[in-house]
Amino acid sequence: MQYNLSNNLLANKKTENIQKWNIFDILLFAAGAEHGLYTHNRKFYWNSFDNYFEPIYYDGFLNINLGYVEPNNLPNKTYFLTAIKDAKQQIKQINIENFFQKIKSRGSLLTKREVKKKLDQIIENLNKLKIKIRVIPT
Repeated sequence: MQYNLSNNLLANKKTENIQKWNIFDILLFAAGAEHGLYTHNRKFYWNSFDNYFEPIYYDGFLNINLGYVEPNNLPNKTYFLTAIKDAKQQIKQINIENFFQKIKSRGSLLTKREVKKKLDQIIENLNKLKIKIRVIPT
């Protein structure tokens, strides 16, 4: 998967927003949503309060159970390794009961156990991505 969008530009050069983009992108890699990483499949929302583009998930053909998408080229490995750490921390802070009820109210047919298993799979995929990203030449 070739990665070629500038999170720096989309985040209007704000460090905190760049990191939000990096986390969003690394979660797409970890969830096997390669299709949503192609430039023509990316959607954005202009956040007029913080003056930057926010990502919107679109057309990723998400399939967590198939594993992660292996990136070939990342603009900055260090930022993405930090994003992996931050994404894992955020996932671990999810209240499973609240999250399960929220997605259930939106039509999900997954059991609470299946939801927990998918979150665990994303963390496992992030751990594998961490290893792969470390060996990508800079």
